[in-house]
Amino acid sequence: SEPTGLALSPTGAKLFVAEYAESKIGVIDTATMARTDFVASIRSPRSLLVTNNGNTDDTDCLLYTSRCV
Repeated sequence: SEPTGLALSPTGAKLFVAEYAESKIGVIDTATMARTDFVASIRSPRSLLVTNNGNTDDTDCLLYTSRCV
């Protein structure tokens, strides 16, 4: 609930959703539009940023978030 930020992985295969009220980040498979994972215990995430190190491998990227304090 209350999605406050979105970020795509470099290949576009994953969509990360900051869920403010749930205090977690959802991971969506863009091919199936199904939630495949989530990152919990992130207090009120607001925005997201995914790194891109110049290759097409999503497994070595980092996800950053900001939160409301």
